[in-house]
Amino acid sequence: MFESMTAALTREVYEETGLKITSIQGEDTQITTAGDQRTFSVQCIKPFATYQTLRGPVDSFGVYFICTAEGTLLDAGDDTKAPHWIGINDLKRRVQTQSFCVSPSQKERLLTTKKNTANGNIKLIL
Repeated sequence: MFESMTAALTREVYEETGLKITSIQGEDTQITTAGDQRTFSVQCIKPFATYQTLRGPVDSFGVYFICTAEGTLLDAGDDTKAPHWIGINDLKRRVQTQSFCVSPSQKERLLTTKKNTANGNIKLIL
């Protein structure tokens, strides 16, 4: 079964946190194309950041989006234990002290992220 990136994001966030995504940054500019005779389609969307492991013990690829969500956090999700919110300053401290594992490009992107003007804080679920 095929699932778009935004549908997978919405589903995974709900399964792991209990939160329902209300908006995804960039979703309004996405393009979905259909192939010959509609035998395939492709979703194109600009994420916040991506990464791919080029060398190391684990082969991985990740895509990050900035979203807004509503609801109450679960005590535990399918694969998460005690998800919780942290503010951007705490995130930056964790990234700088390496208590939050990210690649060098992710680190740069996170450390230069501006605060959300709507509420003065960017929050992540860990």
